Amino acid sequence: MNPTIDRLDFGEISVHGLILVALPDGTAGIVNPWGDQVQTLQGLSWNDLSLDNLGVVCNEHLRQDIGAVLSWEQNIGPWDSSTVYVRSHHFGV
Repeated sequence: MNPTIDRLDFGEISVHGLILVALPDGTAGIVNPWGDQVQTLQGLSWNDLSLDNLGVVCNEHLRQDIGAVLSWEQNIGPWDSSTVYVRSHHFGV
């Protein structure tokens, strides 16, 4: 994938069938939680991508998950020093 020109298209997929993960080496991955299927975005981490790399995401839950992952990876948004933040679906954490 070339983040300068390529776009991910999740179409009608739900977050219940697709989870965005960071693999142990930091590579961005896409996991089917109901099977042992992992697709990697070779050579990319989620902090290499932006909303510009995504097509229309129809599923609201998946759209929120994508926003949260990109915000976490890129350190975007408010952070409260008295709060412990944990990223969901991060392998080994």
